[in-house]
This record gives sequence, structure tokens and C-alpha cells, in this order.
Amino acid sequence: MPENFVFVAGSAHLDVLARVTGDDFAVDKIGDTEIEIGGTACNIAINIATMKQPVRLLTAMETSSPYSAMIVSHLKEHGVDVIVAHCDGMRTPIFTAHIGRDGEIISAVSSTPVETAAFGESLIRDSMTGAICAILECNLSANAIDAMARVANEIGIPVFIGAVSEEKSLKLAQVDENIYAVFMNRREMSYFARKMSIPATAESLSAYLGCNVISTLDSNGAIIVEREKSGGATTFSSPPPQIVSDANTLGAGDALLAATVINRLRGKSLSQSVELATQFAGDVIGKRNCSAGKERSVESSISQLHDMATKDPMTGALNRRAGEKALASAHRNAQATGNPYSVLMLDIDHFKKVNDTLGHDAGDEAIKTVCCIISRMVRDNDAVSRWGGEEFLCVIGVGKAASVAAANRIRLEIEAADIPMVGKVTVSIGVAAWSADIIEPAELIKLADNALYAAKRDGRNRVEAG
Repeated sequence: MPENFVFVAGSAHLDVLARVTGDDFAVDKIGDTEIEIGGTACNIAINIATMKQPVRLLTAMETSSPYSAMIVSHLKEHGVDVIVAHCDGMRTPIFTAHIGRDGEIISAVSSTPVETAAFGESLIRDSMTGAICAILECNLSANAIDAMARVANEIGIPVFIGAVSEEKSLKLAQVDENIYAVFMNRREMSYFARKMSIPATAESLSAYLGCNVISTLDSNGAIIVEREKSGGATTFSSPPPQIVSDANTLGAGDALLAATVINRLRGKSLSQSVELATQFAGDVIGKRNCSAGKERSVESSISQLHDMATKDPMTGALNRRAGEKALASAHRNAQATGNPYSVLMLDIDHFKKVNDTLGHDAGDEAIKTVCCIISRMVRDNDAVSRWGGEEFLCVIGVGKAASVAAANRIRLEIEAADIPMVGKVTVSIGVAAWSADIIEPAELIKLADNALYAAKRDGRNRVEAG
């Protein structure tokens, strides 16, 4: 991580979002649901990264949870430097929200175990070294917020805090360190004021906390109360962005906070920073997730994990385990329906000579090109797997005569190809077709393997059927 990064600390978790499309007042509501990756600190960090500012996120997660790996991968994909305080036995961090037709939260429940994490002072100092400001949020414990604010004060960087929710905003009253600015929405401000027995105004909140206060976006825009050195305060307002009727305003406050901080760091006044940040927040409002980052992040992560589990990383073909599953599926279908299928076992001829004389990079290129040709020449519902090394297994839904013809077409196409770094290669292919007397898929593999050896023995660059 280079110097001059923004330090962010708080929660990164799964967002389970349900948007009402029917009646807001019904108990069992009709609507759309999705799962995204979010969290106040996560959203802020990604928003900052999209503004081309180096950013580091300090959070806490369960060591062995696959959700943790998914969330961290998502953050790193967006350019966020992530430091995780690993804590065994933590609950899965999840935020669930019902969002009304107007884009506002009807109800929400959150499980943010980052609140229980104890961040050691050495970890805080190491994580914050080189930072130009600190953004903290109230999913953290009050002790963690105070400890991080103290370190930021000692190294001389400003502290910004996001209130997160009504109940969690009360942690602000326990922070003894200097804060540059606090961000609250109207409901959080009203709740905090009632609990602290002060008037529910941004000016009263600013006086109580002794810092600048930004009352974040609603239909009237934002309110900025800026403290003066004399002890007084000046109040500004910023008009709201244009919001579509079915907008999701859930990430508006996170976006406003992130963009306000970046504009302030780039020399704008606090009021100018909020005005500029309002437009950025307007761009985030209406997205299906709650930040300026990529949407459908969970689906993308699951897809990547599926590919890692089923695909050969070099060729993109199925790996051997997935190939075995495809074979088993074809076998079950054949036994149930009588529909034919065949297997083709292919091996690159004299492959060791390619590696020994031209090098392993050339050998890899030969494997990838051969795989590409095979995949191109079979049907979409056929399966191609890298069986091992330079050997491939194809499962195709045709009988013996058609599979032999298909194998010869593949063989001729590979023979004609001009492979970068290599030139010409050939393949030998063994074919075996299913019949009712074949009980297990392994029997078919053995027949195809024996046919492949016969093709090698009889001169290579040929097809033999078992």
C-alpha cells in the first residue's frame, strides 16, 4: 500500500435486500430480493477506490468462513487493500433489509460481529501508518472507535465517523477523542438527540459532540454544520440529487461520506465537498447494490468459485473430477432412456519431445490449442475435460459410428493447425461407445484407454475404437 491512503475501519458483510413492488403495508410483501456484498465500511472503501484514491480497510471476520474469502476477494477486486483481524467463532456478518417502494428502509436486522472484535493497538497503528485520514463507523465497538480515533489524533490525521443506525449512533457519546466530522441521517439524529436529551437539530448535535456534523441526504438534501475556531458554528444546506421513483437510497449516506472526505482532502471546503458528494451519491442511488462497485457480486463470486472447483485453470476445460461427474451423468441417462453416448480419449503424440526440445511454455501452448480445437468441434451439451497432462476425455451423446467420425474430424483439424511456438502436432484417439451390457462408466473408460494404446502402437495420429 503506498503512502497517502485513506484508512477505513468497520464492517464488511453480506447484504440481503428485499425491495417491495407490491403493497408496503402488507405483512407478506411482494417484491424483488437479492444478495450483495456490502457493509458501511465496505461501501465507503469501494466508493473511495472508484474515485482513484488509495484506500485500506480494517475489518474482522471468521478465519475459516467461505463468506470471508468471498468478501475479501470482492474488496480486492475493487482495489481495496484489506487487513482482516481474524476471529474464530464469529457469526456470519449479514445485514437484512426490507426496502419500501420509495426506496427507504421499512425494517432491518443486522448481525455485525465486527462490533465484538478487539483490535489491538499495534494492529491499529500498523494499519494506520501512512494514512491521510481515518473513517470509522459505528458497527465497531465504542472502545474500538475511541482507540482508533486516539491513534489518528496522535499521528495528526482527521477523523470522520458514520453513525450507521439509530441504536449504534449512541456510541458517539462515548468517544473522548477529537473528531473532525460526524455523518448522520435524520432518523439517527432524532434518535440520538432523544436519548441525549438535546434538541433534534444538526446544530445541537454539533454543539454536543464538539465537531462538524453532516445530516445526510433525504428529500430536502443535506445539512452541514461547520464548527468555527471561535466556538460558534455555521450552517449550510445542499440540495438533494435527482432521484428516480424506484431508487434504492440505502447506500446514499455511505456514498456521501466517502465523496465528502475525498473532496475535502483535495482542498474543497466542507460545504463544497458535500455539494460535490451529493452528485456522486445520486449516481449510487438506484443501483442494485449499495456502492459504486460492481453489482451481482455474490453471483460473480460463486461463479468464480464454481469455475475454480470444476475447471482446469490452463485450458478452461472441465477438470478430471468434473469430467467424471459428466461421464456419470451421461451413463445414468443412457441406462434410464437407452440414449447412446460415447467417450473419446485423446492424447497428444510425442508430447515429451515437445517439452524437451521446445520448452514447457511451448508444451502448454500445444495443450491449450488442442483443447480449444476439441471444444470447438463438439456440441455445447457434450463435455470436454482435461484428464491429465496432455490427455483429454470427451463425453459425447452419439453412438459408435458417429463418435468415430467425430474423432476423425477432431484428429484432422488438430493435424492441420499451426500452433504458436510449436508448429504441427498430432493426436491419437481411442473411442468407446456405451452398450446395455456396460454396467459402470469405468468399464467404458478402460475400453477407450485400451483403444488409445492401440492407436499409439499402430503408428499414432489415428483413431481406434474399442
